[in-house]
Amino acid sequence: MIKINLLPVREWRRREQVRMQITVFVLSVIFLITCLASASVFLKGQVFSKRQQKEKLETKKKELDIVEKTIAQLKTKAEEVEGKFNTVEGLQKERTLLIESLDAIVDVIPEERMWFQKLILKGGSLQLSGIALDNQTIASFMKRMEALAVVKNVGLNSIKRITYNVPGEKNAKGSTGYELMEFSLEIAVEPSSKNASKTDKQMSVSTQPTKKDKDQQKKGI
Repeated sequence: MIKINLLPVREWRRREQVRMQITVFVLSVIFLITCLASASVFLKGQVFSKRQQKEKLETKKKELDIVEKTIAQLKTKAEEVEGKFNTVEGLQKERTLLIESLDAIVDVIPEERMWFQKLILKGGSLQLSGIALDNQTIASFMKRMEALAVVKNVGLNSIKRITYNVPGEKNAKGSTGYELMEFSLEIAVEPSSKNASKTDKQMSVSTQPTKKDKDQQKKGI
């Protein structure tokens, strides 16, 4: 009977298996380290790229901030210019309204029987004060104004009798005073612009009766 010793063969196989396991383990570790190194390099590259992008974005943001400030300044200046333009436009409209109103009113003034003392334009209201020979003259003037296209309404604020003294002259009664009617009217005209309504235009007119007017007063006109 032949006996075969298999112990060396088993030992060799066992060693081979251990060597194989160690080799696989080492290769796995090397592969893992390589993967980690590659991932680290990749992440570092990504971080560097993101930092560059961040720096570019910050630079662009600063540029945009400057542009935004410039736009805000230009917008403010544009609003100021627009406000001034609206003011000028409103004043122009009010001046046009004042001229048109005066031009229309002058055409209906009773000649040599009425004198204006003050004209004030506030928005769409024209305040007029003056002196007339009598009540009939004032009533006739108001009636004529109501027929004007530029006039919307005419209201009588006040009326009173005054004595106008002329030194060195006497009327039919021997007195130096002439009885006249002082009046104040409020005339609603075409409304002015929004900006023009904030500005008051005042215009004073000299009012001195002529010698012919005094003569008419003496005759009872």
